[in-house]
Amino acid sequence: MPLQQQFQPQLTVTRESPEVVRLDLAPAVTPLRPGRLNLAVIAAHDRLAPLQEAAPHSPHGVALISTSGQLHRDLTGQMEEHVRRPVDLVRAVSLASTLLADAAQRGAARILLMWDHAPPSRLELELLVSSLARQNIALDVITTAAAESTWATLTSCAFGRVSVGRAHPVESFGAYLADRHGVVLEGAEVKAYGLVGIGPQWRAGQTTLPPLREGEVHRLHLRRSPRAPAPPRIEVRFLGLGYSVMVPVRGTRAARVA
Repeated sequence: MPLQQQFQPQLTVTRESPEVVRLDLAPAVTPLRPGRLNLAVIAAHDRLAPLQEAAPHSPHGVALISTSGQLHRDLTGQMEEHVRRPVDLVRAVSLASTLLADAAQRGAARILLMWDHAPPSRLELELLVSSLARQNIALDVITTAAAESTWATLTSCAFGRVSVGRAHPVESFGAYLADRHGVVLEGAEVKAYGLVGIGPQWRAGQTTLPPLREGEVHRLHLRRSPRAPAPPRIEVRFLGLGYSVMVPVRGTRAARVA
């Protein structure tokens, strides 16, 4: 088996009919498992103290940031002085993305927000979250059951996962790390050109896929656009791997317009 095939994600395009193609996306045959997941945790001031004790025992580089946007500990473990300030999630997420900028160029980086409320209805926060995927940074959220669906909508563009927290922040953090352990492909952004995605997950000709575990497969269906002047193709950008693949789609014909 060629080395490139062993470690690159597997992309397969199958023509199911003259008009419809299927895209299967799976992790590499031999997945690359990063030894260090660079992570910035954002939580309320009173939750950071117990996390300071738990985070050093994880195999990850972990920075701790308060929801007011103040750095408590950087990725190397260096502690920072801080004072209590009002909540400012925009400032906190922006600081986290700045800390992770270098790490994101070398591989996957993540922000974990532990927040028990729905996201504030601020356009600035939505724009900031949507920019994270372009920086190779995923946003995960641990929240309450009441706010779970709202956060899921906001974080879907940043390859994030949303879960309901446990009673103690250390328990929530430990469960989060255990859940991340089996992930072998951080996620992908798929764009279609000259093709129309079939299914509700497609918006404006593109979709964002969540992380994959070993043995899992993402399966997408697309049909040829009736107004496609150029040969159809599919672009897949892999979060955490830092590159895109353009897949030409041959042998399809345009769907008939009813």
